[in-house]
Amino acid sequence: MKKLKYIFFLLTVTSLVHCGGTSSQTQGGALEIVEVDGIEYELSAPLITATKQSNDVVIDLEIVSEEYFSHFEVQRKKNNGEFGPLVDTQDVAFMDENLEGGSYTYQARSVYLIEDEFYMSDYVISNTVHFPLVLQGSK
Repeated sequence: MKKLKYIFFLLTVTSLVHCGGTSSQTQGGALEIVEVDGIEYELSAPLITATKQSNDVVIDLEIVSEEYFSHFEVQRKKNNGEFGPLVDTQDVAFMDENLEGGSYTYQARSVYLIEDEFYMSDYVISNTVHFPLVLQGSK
């Protein structure tokens, strides 16, 4: 990945600025500037919202900068486990279906294709969605 040395400073500054962000939506939207062959490009971290719907979770994704956007990488964590791959998608909304009891948290990042190379934003973490545990033999 080709980045300027000063990009680390820019990341620190832009991480203090975010678009939106509430208790049900993440603090995504931060912009990162990368330079490729002397040209600067904006990459935006996604906004991600997880909403419980029956035994499913609807994941909504949004980005500020769509130019050169390729796809989102979304990962899921159950309870206190590790994040693991869930889906790579260009869709801004999809459903994680038929979930068991427990707590689910999601993280996503935006992937951009610039001059035949992929550039990724930082991961942004969603709100946690809780499903009641069902005990064996209970009705």
